[in-house]
Amino acid sequence: MELIDYKTGNMTRYISVHELNKIINTRLSMYNATNKRIHLRDAFIFSFLFFSGLRLSEFLLTQVKCIDFENKELFAPQLKRDYWRKELKKKKLVDVDYMTPLERHSLNLTKYVKIPLNYTPNEHLKLWKLYFEKFALSDDDKLVSVSASAIQKRVSKISYDVLRTHHSPHDLRHSCGVYLYHVVGLDLLDVQAILRHAHLGNTEIYARLSMRDVKNKIEQKIELMM
Repeated sequence: MELIDYKTGNMTRYISVHELNKIINTRLSMYNATNKRIHLRDAFIFSFLFFSGLRLSEFLLTQVKCIDFENKELFAPQLKRDYWRKELKKKKLVDVDYMTPLERHSLNLTKYVKIPLNYTPNEHLKLWKLYFEKFALSDDDKLVSVSASAIQKRVSKISYDVLRTHHSPHDLRHSCGVYLYHVVGLDLLDVQAILRHAHLGNTEIYARLSMRDVKNKIEQKIELMM
């Protein structure tokens, strides 16, 4: 399936659940063979970015206690840079990237929204718990302690090694949108709520098939009518 943004003419880059599992199984096999935690961390990063749909900036500042495994919810920070920079300016505060979501929240800088995680397969939730256990992360710890550039390089390298295609962390956010709309079957308003898009137009890219896919859908519907 191909998705196209007709405003720009660009294809929306994403990976499928099958491709995600292929990447994760490869990294877990390497972890089991070598016991090197970096491979477990790689698997966690791909899984979490895919199913949470977080922006990379949000992912880097999210703490372990933002995940409620019992209720399968994520306390997601709304950290779009244009929003909180305006708030910092109003309060005459310095633009600091290292502030955690809860530190921002204490200064009324960060909006939060609880998003569901009950569409996430149990094997992936178990992977997240295993990652927290092996890295001995406490509730106040961030999910990862690496830089944005390091994650971008790892995601690009690993996706190319396994899928022979370079992908970015933002492609995994797109993948979440595609998964929610085309696999889970949520409508665009639901997908918009989970991905926290300000405008529905940003969410519509997940419904825009290429003309080849549209033709195939038409043929399938005609066959059902005959």
